[in-house]
Amino acid sequence: MYKNNPYIKKLGKYIISTQNGWSPSCKESDLSNFVFGVNSISVNSVINYEDMKVSDEIRKDIENYFSKEGDLFVSRGNTVDLVALASVVKNMPDEKDIIFPDLFIRIDVNEKELNKVYLAYLFNSIIGRLYFKYAAKGKNQTMVKVSSDELNNFYLPIPPLKHQQKIVDEIKAELDKQEEVKQKIETERNKIDEIIEKAIA
Repeated sequence: MYKNNPYIKKLGKYIISTQNGWSPSCKESDLSNFVFGVNSISVNSVINYEDMKVSDEIRKDIENYFSKEGDLFVSRGNTVDLVALASVVKNMPDEKDIIFPDLFIRIDVNEKELNKVYLAYLFNSIIGRLYFKYAAKGKNQTMVKVSSDELNNFYLPIPPLKHQQKIVDEIKAELDKQEEVKQKIETERNKIDEIIEKAIA
């Protein structure tokens, strides 16, 4: 199907390594590390820091599970519609280390040929959603999983890096516009609430 298109490639050609996360027991403690929640991976392809837990559990190789700026994470297990969503770590807070859980896969790719943010957008696009919806494995549709096999066999368009960056910039600009609209809607809703509160006061 893709033989005549030089820009359609298997992702496996560009993956250097993959690593599943670790899910420690979570409880409040002064010595706790943060742990990403399943909803930390967002559809806008950037990790959010609102859905985090804490844990004081440790292990000898715990540093291998600390997230780093620029990491690309994919949801290893989720519902059939949300599995394999991807996000890149940006603007990571400095206060504490953040562990990535067992339901995350950290993917290291050849960044000389593949932009991580571009890849995350592809995972979250209709191309990625359709592929992983049918490639994910599991009898229960509320929890299906992907492995390195499904990642490696994902066919995707890989133009030159400068074109990837252009696509990333255009998508980000559009997402920023959408965020502005959301903020305006929220402001107007608050005004409506104020009017109602004054009317019934």
